[in-house]
Amino acid sequence: MATSLLADPAVFGTVAEQVATFIKILNEHLGLGKANAKVVRSFVKMVTKLPYDADFEDTRKNYPVDRWSDDYMRSIIEKPTGFRPDYADEILYYLDTTELEKKVRALVPTAKDRLSQALRVFDTNIGRANLAEWVGDKAAELIAECSERDFAHEIAMEKVSLARQALARTEYENFLMGEAQGLCSFTSCKKPLLANSSGKPVTDVEIVIIDPHGDTASPTNLLACCHDCAVSYGPEPSPDDIAQAKIIKEAQQRNHKISDIVAKRDVEEAIAKVIRQLPDADQADLNIEITEPLRVRTKLPDPRTVMLANKILGYVAVYFCYIDTVLKSNELVRPGGFDAFARTVADLFDAMDQAQAPEPEIFTRLVSWLNDQTHGGIEACEAVISYFVQNCQVFR
Repeated sequence: MATSLLADPAVFGTVAEQVATFIKILNEHLGLGKANAKVVRSFVKMVTKLPYDADFEDTRKNYPVDRWSDDYMRSIIEKPTGFRPDYADEILYYLDTTELEKKVRALVPTAKDRLSQALRVFDTNIGRANLAEWVGDKAAELIAECSERDFAHEIAMEKVSLARQALARTEYENFLMGEAQGLCSFTSCKKPLLANSSGKPVTDVEIVIIDPHGDTASPTNLLACCHDCAVSYGPEPSPDDIAQAKIIKEAQQRNHKISDIVAKRDVEEAIAKVIRQLPDADQADLNIEITEPLRVRTKLPDPRTVMLANKILGYVAVYFCYIDTVLKSNELVRPGGFDAFARTVADLFDAMDQAQAPEPEIFTRLVSWLNDQTHGGIEACEAVISYFVQNCQVFR
């Protein structure tokens, strides 16, 4: 948010009117709710990151999502009154536009174009490429403008920036390290991003934004590098630095795509080997609907299992359809294998769960057991167990 995104009041109206119009447009294109009070609450929820207990019924009234009445919420877009300064201060305290930006980023291209067109009443330069970031910036800017806190705009800018950096690190760090082959991306450095210290892996990795004016949460606009190069590149790189970084990124993407095709084929062949050796038993119903891998997050909500959840989600995203297809093909040749194996996995899980083993240990032991049975390799067995975590009675 290097420059203000507030529309000229002489042209567009007061800040309160801008708040009302902005939220109305978001509702029309993101479906925040039918009642106006619900619309505003949904908006506030998507621009705040509350403590873990805020979703519990007896505590949520203490936080800005549910603390204020429906009458007040409706007035924000019906009169409009905008956010009261004390309410804007509360939102600013918990400000995090990540969820709002994710929702915009998830729109299909035609929907993004329609939203961009609607928002051009504020800024004619909005386009599909910068839409999610612009929406996040605009939300933060309006909230800061309603607040009476000192340095409200600077606080909002910093919070949005830190949230985007955190998203990039949690969502893409491992992917970007793999893309860089474990070395600093900058050709003048090539320092290892992962080292051993006292026998333990230690990372020296930073995620830099190639072009600050592009989508700062998109992996295509991010590079993995060492701390020193990240400091040197800085938050406001020169046009020459951006151009050079884009060349590096394009080369990484080409090389990574080629190596990923080969690696994926190797793992798929290993998975097929594992599945062919699953034990025989009763006929199974394999006519299951393949859904988005959302169940993994539901089954592993504890922050302490986030690394395990990310690993399982990675396998599910890449290999779920492949494993499902091979299982169905294998079922035609050897009926019943799937059902028997699913029951065996569930029984093993129940035994370890009743022994109060932690989820990461259960996952590791299930993978080791499957590898002992099939000798298919750890990675292939992790992918197969991940399929059953997503689709069967594991971590329920």
